[in-house]
Amino acid sequence: MGRFSFYIVTICLILSSGCSTGNDEDKYHDVPAKKLFDMFQNEVAHENYPEAIEMFESFDSQYPTSEYAEQALLEYIYSQYRVEEHALAVAASDRFLRLYPRSKNADYVLYLKGVVNSDQERSLFDEAFKEDLSQRDITFFRDAYHDFAALVGRYPRSPYASDAKHRMIFIRNLLVKHELNIAQFYFRKELYVAAVNRAVYIVENYSQSPHVEDALEIIIKSNEEMDFKSSMRDAIRVVKMNFPDAQILKKL
Repeated sequence: MGRFSFYIVTICLILSSGCSTGNDEDKYHDVPAKKLFDMFQNEVAHENYPEAIEMFESFDSQYPTSEYAEQALLEYIYSQYRVEEHALAVAASDRFLRLYPRSKNADYVLYLKGVVNSDQERSLFDEAFKEDLSQRDITFFRDAYHDFAALVGRYPRSPYASDAKHRMIFIRNLLVKHELNIAQFYFRKELYVAAVNRAVYIVENYSQSPHVEDALEIIIKSNEEMDFKSSMRDAIRVVKMNFPDAQILKKL
């Protein structure tokens, strides 16, 4: 084959490859909006989420301003959640709230976003081995807490508000335990000032948590190690007032 012929073949292959990434790969191209939307909903109803997602992507590229676009995006978020594509579900939730801030479904999207964020930290490994979630990076739990707080704050009468509040309590206790783990780590490393700062943060920001007593114990022990008698006595006074049966008092 001559050099000229080789170039011709190469160009043809490139053009062919380019064409294959276009509408020829979209098997739903040119399906009317209403029909494609109905097909998409049918796949969601039958829990065939991968196919539903493929349909939505075609629908979204062809009919982004359709009258069915809002509902389609809503069900797409749920579909991504069900296939455990958490990052895509969160991104789609943010998109929904940006495009339809006054939607009657905005509270549901906030709720679902919170559920997705909290589920990002969970896995079968956690369930099987009872891994202590507070020992892990809990960034997504913080995000979930903010999502649920936004839901409760903006839509206090939402049917999802009650469950969101319960989830917030669980996450708040997890956040406190995470802070406590860090404070205990600092104490073991004899970084007493850092340990006190973490423990004080718990006392000031999570006063209703069952871990406050543990935080106060760290404050007492750290101040004892640093020979800060005045601060130690102040912490002991707080413990006596709020936790008169605390174990730390029996050790002093």
